[in-house]
Amino acid sequence: MFLAEEYFGAEDSRFLEALRAVRSPKALAGFVDRWKRDPRPFARAQIVAYLTRPLDCLGHNVVVKRLFKQVEASGDDELMASFLVAFDVLIRRVRKTRQRYDWQTREVWTEETLVTPRDVLPRESTVKARNPRAGAEITVSARVPEDRRLFSHRTRHYLRRRVWRYFRRLGHQHPERYVPAIARALAVYKDDDLARGEHILDSWGLVHACFRGHGALEFRSARVRLREGRSIGELTPAPQHAALWQTPEGAKAALALVTEAQSRLVRLWAMEMLKRVHEAGLAGLPIEELFRLLEHADDEVQQFGAQLLEASGEVAKLPVATWFKLLATQNALALEAICRAFARHVAGDRLTLADCVRLACAAPVPVARMGLDFLKARQIATAEDRKAISLVAGARADATAGELAAWALAILGTALAYDRELILRFFDSPSASVRQSAWRWLIGDPAKSPGYADPGLWCRLLE
Repeated sequence: MFLAEEYFGAEDSRFLEALRAVRSPKALAGFVDRWKRDPRPFARAQIVAYLTRPLDCLGHNVVVKRLFKQVEASGDDELMASFLVAFDVLIRRVRKTRQRYDWQTREVWTEETLVTPRDVLPRESTVKARNPRAGAEITVSARVPEDRRLFSHRTRHYLRRRVWRYFRRLGHQHPERYVPAIARALAVYKDDDLARGEHILDSWGLVHACFRGHGALEFRSARVRLREGRSIGELTPAPQHAALWQTPEGAKAALALVTEAQSRLVRLWAMEMLKRVHEAGLAGLPIEELFRLLEHADDEVQQFGAQLLEASGEVAKLPVATWFKLLATQNALALEAICRAFARHVAGDRLTLADCVRLACAAPVPVARMGLDFLKARQIATAEDRKAISLVAGARADATAGELAAWALAILGTALAYDRELILRFFDSPSASVRQSAWRWLIGDPAKSPGYADPGLWCRLLE
């Protein structure tokens, strides 16, 4: 405890690990009374960090309870959001297969049920035992099995109901604070916290915040259950205080969840909320927000951003450089939507010949096909133009590389435009399709190919 206090006073990053190693409730109680009133940003940040760790430290019941009561009394929405998630993940039922027997029909069958595991930490860090040799009573450290958590299950149910009650009342008494506060909590849930369907049902605060009005769920005093014949896959947004999510502030919070939420469930919920409630507002979404969606690591978020891009009224004003940035998107479905928007809003006269070549040489097939179409529509008249289109020898999309090379060689391979150095680029191409097109141009019709009668070209090929 002395070491933890030293780290705390010095704002040392080792504080949290030192504190979690302390097992004495009496020592922890004296320290937490100072911690909860400490005004430093470091002290506040350590509360958040403490709650992101599993609540599995022996003797720390007093730490969690006193911090929670202080935060609740002060009305700190941000820290209450951390408590909401921490208490939600304390309860995790597991699936068990049990055998059943009907004595009347003498039938035996198996069924899968949800069971509450025995995962409660002992309340005290020490236990009384008897010395097997001397027979005297002694005090020894309690053994802590793995995967144990603080508080009895009754207390866990009470804590998660109590923290949700704070947010429910917040929506009635301070509606302007509710959506930002609950959005902070929703952003903290992780995929591991919601990996299975039963984990979602066990997350009391999450289910109330996102699906309280859904007909597939039955809300009881301590459990949320699926109604007969219904499934988790049916869940659609039906949040508590739904009217607050329909405001501009609700749209802003939902959009932030799409990019900031750590769990896929919350991201999908936020995207569905935006489609259902704020569809009209999405058409005028700023380009910067669309970029955040398209640059997200989640493929589903990228696809959502691409759909909004197609429907946006702002994309026609985008400069060409910005379009090239969008075309660098890796998700295939999102890229197809971006290509459709590009073809609809960007006229060929806005592109330079170098831009068209750059598109045609891109690796994604939709982009390369679009670049080929732009090139076919252009007039190649000067030596500089011919030099520029010779760069298509570096095409990377096999599906279009052969056709692209054939188009370029039909221009570069005429008697008037023939230039050995430009033609050699196609024979040296890393793409097999480009090289095959070059050989077809050379030997397909020797009478029409100026390269067939060029000994210099053959010497270079022999090299």
